[in-house]
Amino acid sequence: MLKSFGFHEGLIEWHFNGAKVIGDYDKVKATLETVLAWDFDTYISLHGPPGNIKVDGAKADLTKLFEWVKQTEAEKKTESA
Repeated sequence: MLKSFGFHEGLIEWHFNGAKVIGDYDKVKATLETVLAWDFDTYISLHGPPGNIKVDGAKADLTKLFEWVKQTEAEKKTESA
C-alpha cells in the first residue's frame, strides 16, 4: 500500500504523494546543511511501517538529496528567467 503513495522501504526521498515540492529552497538547504554536519549513517523513519530503518548509507542518501535540491532550485530559476 505504501508503494502506491511513492514510499519505498530503504529509500529516502523528499516527496509528497510522488510530487516533489519545495516552497523555500534557502530554508531546505540550511536544514540539510545542518543535518549533514552531524555524524550519522543510520536513518529511522517516523513514517511508514514499523522498523523502516536504513542501517547504513543514510548520510550518502541525504547528500544526494541535497544535490537534487540545489539542481532543482537552479532549474526553477532558469525556467522563470
